[in-house]
Amino acid sequence: MVIVLFSLFILNNFSEADLIDSTCKKTSYPNLCLTTLRSSGVSVKASVNLLVINILKASLSYASDTSNQINNLLKKTTGGYQKQCLEICEENYEVAIADIPDAIKWIGRNETDIAQSSINSLDVEARNCDDACHELQISLPFSARNIMLSHFATIMLEILQGLPS
Repeated sequence: MVIVLFSLFILNNFSEADLIDSTCKKTSYPNLCLTTLRSSGVSVKASVNLLVINILKASLSYASDTSNQINNLLKKTTGGYQKQCLEICEENYEVAIADIPDAIKWIGRNETDIAQSSINSLDVEARNCDDACHELQISLPFSARNIMLSHFATIMLEILQGLPS
């Protein structure tokens, strides 16, 4: 009897842990997905929506850190195209950061279609920052962070699009 209960406990925990693995493996960036969710301390009993909320929270922290970097660079920049580029990026990140709580709210209400619009904004704003600076022929020291924020958005959209509406 004890062995049967222990086996059921192990199988139950294994299948719950598989939700993170199986969900992340379906994304374009499985390692980033796994690393983000494992470091967030998300419960193995979490729902798919809760997985996305945890990635959104990590994205908020990441975007806020990038925004702080942009603001620090703006303080050191005197003018010209570099300042223009940084101001554009500052605006892009303000929009992205403002959209994250909305996405969390909509996912919490199981309105994943609406949440996808806010999540897509993360990708758009990060890309717009990079594109605007590229057009001005300005190299960004945080370009890799724009790419990473875009990857976070891609992961979340792929997870949500895999859910039944």
